[in-house]
Amino acid sequence: MLAEYYFTNLTISEQSAYNEIRLALNNSIAECVVSGIDNGESAIRVWKAVVLDHPEIINYPGLFCQPIGGENGCFRFNFQYSEIDRNAYEKKLNKLINKIDKQMPANASDYIACKMIFDELASFIEYEDKVLEEYLKLEQENSSETIDFMREHSTSFSPYGILINSKGVCQGISKLFKIICDRFDVQCACVEANTLQHMSNSMNNHMLNVVEINGERAFVDVTNSLKIKELPIIRYDFFLMSKRIINQTFTIVGEFGCYNELLNYFVKNNLRFKSVNGLREYLSSYTYQSTNGEVRCHYDGSKINDKELEDLFFFIINSHCREGYFMKYASVKNGFCNGAIISDLEG
Repeated sequence: MLAEYYFTNLTISEQSAYNEIRLALNNSIAECVVSGIDNGESAIRVWKAVVLDHPEIINYPGLFCQPIGGENGCFRFNFQYSEIDRNAYEKKLNKLINKIDKQMPANASDYIACKMIFDELASFIEYEDKVLEEYLKLEQENSSETIDFMREHSTSFSPYGILINSKGVCQGISKLFKIICDRFDVQCACVEANTLQHMSNSMNNHMLNVVEINGERAFVDVTNSLKIKELPIIRYDFFLMSKRIINQTFTIVGEFGCYNELLNYFVKNNLRFKSVNGLREYLSSYTYQSTNGEVRCHYDGSKINDKELEDLFFFIINSHCREGYFMKYASVKNGFCNGAIISDLEG
């Protein structure tokens, strides 16, 4: 079960402390003394378990928590809370959930529910890249300005900010995804990760999710699937990924057993190709028959890099588009190809 994944990985005494901290945060208590914690490492592990398992505690940005000493097996925590308009948040959250629910087929599978939640979030959220970049820079420098910066930008890291402002960073996005999955009984947990180029840093610089569908687990990353101006389509490169695929971009913190690839969007829709000829045949046939504006596929073979694949992707599609259409926008990364076909009038 993923709903309280981090709780289940704690010791019995840590679980008791977890419950005390969760109660304090739910009631916006500024100070909490918990027992059964032997050291600061244990204290941080318990605090992190609470805020990852329970992102619905929205007025607590999380990053302001500091355990301020422990003696005789007790630790005292101080918490700081952001000012929020809870009524506005609840209204927007319920509106979003009702929108998804109205579109949800009767007796929808967990796969369908997960995809509908993913599609809805990826469609309206805007990523605030400069906020995360500045925060990571301040953290790296151990700057005294970090806390002030977080007070100013805390909503970007919170599900509250994502709903109120329709924009934010990975932490808020992944937590909102979990909140909505919980509402639709889709087993989900937030997951910390490092991009491969930041492996030397001490802090984790990304957050995504893991879900459980039909007893199998897979990674979901809404942040890296958001629509962008240059390519305004939902990308499924990061939807229900196995560990093999996610490891091309991130190193996951923890072991979640995501090895089955049958849930993957490209596998389920016969859009993963091991040979260049297979990819070529699919693209030429699909492009000739379709003018729906969206092209997606995954080349999972060898002997061709992303630059060569992008050139091939453009060439095949533009060679086979119906008269009056062409592909202007495309993205190719780690073998995932995404493109938008438009008409001459739009171009």
